[in-house]
Amino acid sequence: GAELLPPRHTNSLSTRERRYGCVVIRGAKCVLARSLASEWDGVRIPSTVVQEGEAPIAAACRAVMQQVDINAEEFHVSMDLPPVVYYEEKAGGKPAAVITVYTAFATNPPPVDAPDDLWEESEDEEDLYDWFTFSQAVRRLDRPQTAAIVSAARAFHNAIDAGIVYARFGGIFGEACREGSLDEIIAKAKEKRRAVAAAPANSALVPVANGVPPPEKKLPVTVLSGFLGAGKTTLVEHILRNREGKKVALLVNDMASVNIDAALVSSAAALSQVEEKVVELTNGCICCTLREDLLSEVMRLAQMGTFDHVIVESTGIAEPMPVAETFTFSDETTGVSLGDYAELDTMVTVVDGASFFNNLNETKNLEDLKMGAYEGDRRSLAQLHADQIEFADLIMLNKCDLLTEAARTRCLQVLSSMNPTAKVVTSTRSAVPVAEVLGAKRFSMRQAEAHPQWLKEARHAEHVPETIEFGISSFVYRRRRPFHPARLGKLLADGLPASVLRSKGMMWVASRPTQSGVWSTTQGTRELRGGSLWWAAVDEEKWPEGLLDDMKAAKLWDDKFGDRQQEVVVIGQDMEQKEMEDLLDSCLLTLEEFEKGQKDWNNLEDALPAWDVDEGQFAHQH
Repeated sequence: GAELLPPRHTNSLSTRERRYGCVVIRGAKCVLARSLASEWDGVRIPSTVVQEGEAPIAAACRAVMQQVDINAEEFHVSMDLPPVVYYEEKAGGKPAAVITVYTAFATNPPPVDAPDDLWEESEDEEDLYDWFTFSQAVRRLDRPQTAAIVSAARAFHNAIDAGIVYARFGGIFGEACREGSLDEIIAKAKEKRRAVAAAPANSALVPVANGVPPPEKKLPVTVLSGFLGAGKTTLVEHILRNREGKKVALLVNDMASVNIDAALVSSAAALSQVEEKVVELTNGCICCTLREDLLSEVMRLAQMGTFDHVIVESTGIAEPMPVAETFTFSDETTGVSLGDYAELDTMVTVVDGASFFNNLNETKNLEDLKMGAYEGDRRSLAQLHADQIEFADLIMLNKCDLLTEAARTRCLQVLSSMNPTAKVVTSTRSAVPVAEVLGAKRFSMRQAEAHPQWLKEARHAEHVPETIEFGISSFVYRRRRPFHPARLGKLLADGLPASVLRSKGMMWVASRPTQSGVWSTTQGTRELRGGSLWWAAVDEEKWPEGLLDDMKAAKLWDDKFGDRQQEVVVIGQDMEQKEMEDLLDSCLLTLEEFEKGQKDWNNLEDALPAWDVDEGQFAHQH
C-alpha cells in the first residue's frame, strides 16, 4: 500500500549520491578511516563513488586502499556475507547519499607489537586509519554508520553459526552486538568506556587482557600429556570428531618451531573452524618458556565466552605439574589470576603400551650424557615418563591392540601402582569415551598442592627446560621435491636411526600426486597413512575463503606444485641433524627424475600400502 515518491522528490533515492565501501575485519577489530584533510569529522567507514566503467565492489576496494592505505593483497571481500546499506542526509554542502557497505577480511595477522588492550586508546592521530574494537567503533561513528556496523557484525555472526565463514586472528568482531537494540548497544559501549576510565591503573577490576570481568562459570581446561608418539594428537582428533556439540578450543604445543601437531589436527575431517579454535604455542616447552603464553591464551579464550572447553596438548617431553601450576598465577599489575576465569578439569596422560616398559626402564641419565644441570644429576627419560604418569587424574593405556593379554595386564598393574588415585582406561588408536576427558572434573587442586614438588619450580626457578634436561633436540625437514615411493618404502621397512625418538608430519610421494601422506614413527612403531588431499588437487570452488592468500602469506604455496611439500618434524636424543637430513634426502627423487615430471612419476615402482581417502576433508571446511 506504500506510494512511490515522485522521481525528483528531495528524499528520492534517485537524487542521492551512491557510494560503496568496506568494513575490513581482523580478529576482534575493524579498520576505520580518519580524515586528515577535514573532509569529514572523526572517523568513518571508508567509501567512495564509482568511476566510469568501474564495478561497485571495485569502488569499495579502492576506497579501502585509498582511505586507509591497505594494499589489495592485504584484504579480500567476502561474497558469502550480504552488503549493508545506510543513508546520509544532505549536510555541510555534501549531497545526501546511499552507501552500500561490503564486509571484507584482512589476510594478515596483527603485527607482533600491536597493542592487545581492547579498551585503551591506541590511535596515532597522524595516521590515515586505525583498528578499532566494536565498542570503540560504536563510540566514534554516527548513528547511521553504527547501525551499518551492527548489521555487518550480526551477519558475520550468523555466517559463523551457519558454518559459512570462521573467525581468525583471535577474537570475534562485534560479540557485544548479538543481542539488544541499537540504542542499548550504543549505551553499553559508552558505559564500558566510563567504567574502565574510572578504574585505578592497578585495579584488579581491569583484567589482564581486555577488561572483561570473570565469568559466572569458569572455562574448563583439560591438559593432555604423554611421551612422544603415545597418541595425544590421535586423541585430540578423536575428541573433535565426537565432541557431542561442544565448542572446543585447542592449544597445541610442539617443541619445534613449526607446529606439526596443529597442522595435522587442523586437517582432521571433523575439525570445524567454527566450533573449534586451534592456537599454536611453538618453539619451547610449555612448562617453562611458554608458560606465560599459556596463561594469556587461556585467559583470552575464557574472556571471549565462546567456548565450552579448552584442550591443552603439551609437547611429549613436558612435565604436567608446571602446567597445572599456571592456574594459580596472578598478574603482577592487576592481581587477576587465571584461576578466576578458567579451571582445570582433568590432567590426562597417554601411555604408549607398546613401549611403556622400554621407556620406564631407560638407563641413560644426564650425568652419563655429560649434560647434567648439576654434579650428580642422574635424572633420566624414565623419570620424565614417571612424572607424567604420577601427576595424572586419568591414565590412558594406548595401543592395546599391540599388546598380549598378559602384557596389557602387567602394564595396568604397574600404572595403578605408580598412581593409585588416577583412573586407568585402555584404548586402541586413542579411542575412549569423550566424557572421560571433557567434563569429568577429576582434577583436585587440594590434592595437587599436597604434592611435595608443587610450585617449587615456578617460585624458585629450578626448572631446567626438557630440551636441555634430557638431551633432546628437534628440527623440521622441509623439501619441495617428492619422495621416490620405493626408496621411501625401504626407509619405512628399515626404520630410522636409534637416536630418533619421534618423527611425524606430511609427506609428498611422487606417484601419489593428489593426496598427502601422514608419516609417524616412534622407536617401536612406523606408519605412513593417507592424509587429506593436497589443496592443489582440489577444485578451487571447494577451497575455504582466503585459503590461497593464507598459504602464500605463510610461504606454503608454490606456483608450480601448489601446497605439495615435505614437512616433517624429527625429535631425537643425541641426534645428528645432518645425518638425518641426508638419510631423508636420499629417498627423494634425483634431480634427473624430478625433471621428468608427473607423467613419468606415475609409473614409478610403488609398493607402499594403499591409502584410504579422507572422505570428511570438506565436511566442515569453511
